[in-house]
Amino acid sequence: MSDAKWVKTCCSRFDHGGCGLRVLVDNGKAIRVLPDKDHGRSRGYICSKGAASLERIYHPRRIKKPVRRKGKRGEGRWEEISWDEALEFAASGLKNAKEKYGSEAVAFAQGAPKGLEHLLLMRLANYFGVSNIAARSDVCHWPRELMARFTCGFLPVPDYEMPTRCVMLWGSNPFDTNEEGVLGTRVKRCLEDNKPGLIVVDPCETQLARKADIWLQIKPGADDMLALGFLNIVITEGLYDDSFVKGWTSGFDGLRDCIKPYTPGMVSKETWIPEKKIIQAARLYAESHPAILHCGNAIDNNSINNSSTCRTLFMLMAIAGNLDVPGGNIQGAFPPVMSPRKFIGIDKKREKTGKSVSAYYGTSSRMPAVPGSLLIKTILDEKPNPIKALFIQGSNPVISYAGSQDVFHALNKPDFLMVSDLFMTPTAALADLVLPVATNMEFNDIGQYGMVHGYVEARPKIVEPQGECWPDIKIINELGKRLGLGRYFWEDIEDCLDEVLA
Repeated sequence: MSDAKWVKTCCSRFDHGGCGLRVLVDNGKAIRVLPDKDHGRSRGYICSKGAASLERIYHPRRIKKPVRRKGKRGEGRWEEISWDEALEFAASGLKNAKEKYGSEAVAFAQGAPKGLEHLLLMRLANYFGVSNIAARSDVCHWPRELMARFTCGFLPVPDYEMPTRCVMLWGSNPFDTNEEGVLGTRVKRCLEDNKPGLIVVDPCETQLARKADIWLQIKPGADDMLALGFLNIVITEGLYDDSFVKGWTSGFDGLRDCIKPYTPGMVSKETWIPEKKIIQAARLYAESHPAILHCGNAIDNNSINNSSTCRTLFMLMAIAGNLDVPGGNIQGAFPPVMSPRKFIGIDKKREKTGKSVSAYYGTSSRMPAVPGSLLIKTILDEKPNPIKALFIQGSNPVISYAGSQDVFHALNKPDFLMVSDLFMTPTAALADLVLPVATNMEFNDIGQYGMVHGYVEARPKIVEPQGECWPDIKIINELGKRLGLGRYFWEDIEDCLDEVLA
């Protein structure tokens, strides 16, 4: 008789959705994955990536033991080593670079983390004295998030849980792409339950564009013009929320003067959208209370004025009276179970011996990561400092960064390169040391989605790790101790999880 049983967990490592899963486990092996209908947010939804998650666990090409390079970089000659040897080799490579060239000669890089490994890597960096942590957030959500902090003090997120009268999807296609953080199912339920007016700003005729009351087929890269045109209409026609403007904003008179040239006629020519449609959409959004303005990653990535576009859209939310109201755009907040700033040791004085990449290129100090393109440029140019040791966690820059040839040459320059990943990627193939990583079902973890959803969720271990794979958080924890930072880390990762939830 089979001892198979269903176990509940949450999806991760594919996107930021954190959907509820039911996993059938038989004799210690996960054999089936289904959506969890009782999950409070995903409510029975699962995407194709989550449905195929078992393929990743049992993929024959997974790295299952630490390996060290034997020949020249890229030759593909490896020797398996123990975790004790791997950690000593890793710590030696990082410490040697720091001692010989200074802390700015060491850099970390990571992909899009979905668990505590993001915060733990920042903690390791702060206590070890590393100020250069690279990520691709500059071509993801960071322009939007950074401008939100400068404009509003927080990131306004769509509130699909409360009734709304209008939804404007701007550069977002959640039905097809299921945008990370805001599941397409939530948008679908909102449209079905509330039947709000729907505006879609998109060059492509998506299925949501076909369903829209108003589809604004915008010229690619002209989002800033359209946003300014919306402000012109809302202010000129007196559709703004006067009490909110007087009580909670500053600089409105200057804004009024600034948007005068952006008349519907002028904006129509620049955006390829009929003037009549622009006016209709602006009125529908401004006259609907509450209304959601849902921006996608296209806003961050689609023009050289993306930061200004983001600020303009946040101002539109504010003057229309749809900011910080139920059913509009609201302020996300981290649950009170942990302080991210305290957890990563933000107050730890870094032992800097040179200029950081961010300071050298003048990127905002509020960005927690160095743009990946600038890290590659720094390695190649050796300015402001040479990068002699690099730890890449869950990222494949050779494939995912722009300019693969430059990236390839850059990753061959450091004296020491280590990579932690599931597979021998083109990036891992260049490393001196490759560490095998566990998947989300192979260890206990906590997923925090505070900024968008305001909750944390447990991701219990379902099966034993394949081979000798370790979770990212365990790798970082043990590496921290080998670097002489044991007082800042834990006996094991279960103690870390307990502290987070304390």
